[in-house]
Amino acid sequence: MDEQQVQDQQEATWEFNGAVETDAAMDPIEWTASEYISHEKDMMWYVAVTLGSVIIAGAVYFLTKELIASITIVVVAFSAVFFAGRKPETKTYRITTNTVTIDDKKHSLSDFKSFSIVDEGAIDSIWFKPLARFKPMLIIYFAPGDEEKIAEALSNFLPYENRELDALDRLTRRMRF
Repeated sequence: MDEQQVQDQQEATWEFNGAVETDAAMDPIEWTASEYISHEKDMMWYVAVTLGSVIIAGAVYFLTKELIASITIVVVAFSAVFFAGRKPETKTYRITTNTVTIDDKKHSLSDFKSFSIVDEGAIDSIWFKPLARFKPMLIIYFAPGDEEKIAEALSNFLPYENRELDALDRLTRRMRF
């Protein structure tokens, strides 16, 4: 075989194995931030959500005569009220060449399709879109001064995808949930 045939054969057997080889080794980036944005809620917020859920459950019962659906609405609403009162913890975040670590839980960057920086008003967040269809997005918060270095580091390993809050996210922010 001549040199051209050997080269053609090598090119024909090349395949992508999912690993990204890069010489962009980086120093780890580490920071602490709240695990989510917490909105202050007064007693009237809790009363309004409770009363609203009871009214919706009553309307569903009178329209459908389905007791289980009505009970489910009330249980879900009370669960939401309970979790809405929970205060966020402060987490330690760390980005390295291959992973995003939240406290002690590591997430491989190869498990994500892309990342987005989403403006959530007072503070921005990074949303990691998973490759797995039914896996939820990973959302982390950061200080505004860290955005450039975090985005630059992540763009070496994941594509950036422009994203904005959808209607449900805007509604929950407006409700101060």
